[in-house]
Amino acid sequence: PRGHRCTRKLYIAIFPHFPPPANREFRLFIRETEVIFKSRGAVLTQGEYLHPSRDIRGAKGNELAGRKIVLCITGSVAAIRCPELARELMRHGADVRVVMSPEAAKLVTPRLMHWATGNPVVAELTGELEHVELATWADLVLVAPATANTLSKVACAIDDTPVTSTVSVALGLGKPVAMVPAMHGTM
Repeated sequence: PRGHRCTRKLYIAIFPHFPPPANREFRLFIRETEVIFKSRGAVLTQGEYLHPSRDIRGAKGNELAGRKIVLCITGSVAAIRCPELARELMRHGADVRVVMSPEAAKLVTPRLMHWATGNPVVAELTGELEHVELATWADLVLVAPATANTLSKVACAIDDTPVTSTVSVALGLGKPVAMVPAMHGTM
């Protein structure tokens, strides 16, 4: 039974003349290829991979529709609220991508943030220049939570984490950067 269902779905994808269940149209995205099942067969078209987390975009409003936000997460315990923050931004229409410091990745995994946003997460810098691409792409760079360590590094232009490097490039491009401090009040 379980294997039979999987086999039937596989046959639908392989043999376009096989009608979909209930003879109605539905869409499925598989690795940037859109498969549209119709009563007359399947049609393959190129399209964007639709991660299930993206279904929530605009669910609470469209105030941030079309806005691109890079959420930079640092190593504060407040990082545990970042999946919720990212999804709330998406519910108001924003497209959110995530950059994490190594210390943040110890508190909240990059996999969790990928699940929350539907976008790949930058947790380390490579030769791909991810920090430059993201800062160029963004309408806003939001550092939340921003530890005292990260605030001081940004103030002194020390770029030794993916977060500080992304912020540095964004500032150089004249992009707005918002920092949400997360530390004890005496700090």
